[in-house]
Amino acid sequence: MRPKFPKMLPWLAKSAGVPIARAEGLWADAIRYATIETGWVETPEYWKVAVDRLLELLQTEASTCHPPRLTPWVTINMRMASLPMIAANGIALAWSAAFGQVNQRCFQTQAPARRAA
Repeated sequence: MRPKFPKMLPWLAKSAGVPIARAEGLWADAIRYATIETGWVETPEYWKVAVDRLLELLQTEASTCHPPRLTPWVTINMRMASLPMIAANGIALAWSAAFGQVNQRCFQTQAPARRAA
């Protein structure tokens, strides 16, 4: 039998940035905690303790599993660091295009003239 999950679990998981499978595991932990804490099952106090514990676990999981997002300044610096490689690539393409045209002009062979039939 599949355990019952609250309908808001996928939304909570997504808002915390936690995979749904992991959130289901955290819900199971919250249920166990609520059973031990209250001593009863499926009472209003039990559900309140379970949901509160789930929110605590999701918050802890979100802060420990996921690295902090990069600030815009870091991404700008990463792009700036790649500019010399982009410029070198452009110069190499221009160089090869220029010498390709020179080679075609200098070493161009004339096609033999066709005879009129």
